[in-house]
Amino acid sequence: MQSEKSSKKFLKIFIIYFVILLAFVGVRIASNFGVFETIKNEILQDAVATIIIQILILFVLPFTLYMLFFKKKPKKVFDEFGYKKLSAKAILICFGLGILAYILNIFVSSFFSIIITYAGYNPQSYAGGASTPYTVPTLIYNIVSVAILPALCEEFVHRGLVLRGTSKIIGYKKAIVLSSILFGLMHLNIQQAFYATILGLLMGLVATMTRSIWPAVIMHFCNNFINVFMSYVESNKLFGFSISSALNNIANQSVLLFFFVAIIVVTLVLIGIFALLKKLFAETGANSYNKMFENIEKKIRATNSMPMTDAEVVMAFERYIFPHMKTPTNIYDLYINDNKHYGSLELKYKIPLVSCLVLSGLVTVFTFIWGVV
Repeated sequence: MQSEKSSKKFLKIFIIYFVILLAFVGVRIASNFGVFETIKNEILQDAVATIIIQILILFVLPFTLYMLFFKKKPKKVFDEFGYKKLSAKAILICFGLGILAYILNIFVSSFFSIIITYAGYNPQSYAGGASTPYTVPTLIYNIVSVAILPALCEEFVHRGLVLRGTSKIIGYKKAIVLSSILFGLMHLNIQQAFYATILGLLMGLVATMTRSIWPAVIMHFCNNFINVFMSYVESNKLFGFSISSALNNIANQSVLLFFFVAIIVVTLVLIGIFALLKKLFAETGANSYNKMFENIEKKIRATNSMPMTDAEVVMAFERYIFPHMKTPTNIYDLYINDNKHYGSLELKYKIPLVSCLVLSGLVTVFTFIWGVV
């Protein structure tokens, strides 16, 4: 069983998340009932909704509640959520991962769209009204509202509050999966839920590997920025063709051809992602991993009055350090120090989490039903 302290922390984290989710769902319901339509200007209408959702609900609210629940100062909150600096090389690698993640998500979202379309889902049934003409000012506004703010605020909640907050309670692997599922469901849209979850898994892995939230922020920004920019390009026919339309045409003509193209591209993208992950780990994780063991080695040598050979240091590691660690399945387990067996949580501490999954899941399923009927 988990300790009382860890169990209560888990409980408080998902009470915070449930409050956020209730507020988020409330704003979405209010928007569907036309509350924001009293603002006649469409851009201003969207800006007000964005400020409420992204800044107030997804940043200010959890930040304030976390400080109150855990009695933390602002700087301590940012430290606990993983706001750790990255080298210039690591930042460039993260941008590369973000670009590849976007390409991967094109095919993941297309694949999922094919499935739900065959199930009777009609995207137009759940679509909003006509969008504002895509001018340069609209592009700049969308970069801020769709790329920058969600990357900062949504990652604060999912890779900060949820992932960092629970990884030492349930283990980093379960924390990555849990934060990714919640990230997908919080979009409250069946079309986005699946590919957002896949993106969340990758961002969670990278954030855990680097012990920093910034790689997830960068990747999230890249994914949304490219999507916004491509919408601008396609709306103004700058390329003379639409990538999404081309993929849809392939899928409509031959599903088998679409899958063949998708398998080739996805395979190449996954190879690229794996190569960049190795570079990122060498730049961030491996260095810290080596320093951690160097510090342990210094402590072992310092506790002995007589000089020790390298073989004696290794023996000390085997005798005093490794017996207290569970057998790691990979180098990330050692680096992340995921070296203990995590106890189970009592049901009463899981109630807020279950409530979050049920509420966001029901709303997401409702968007599918709405699209079918």
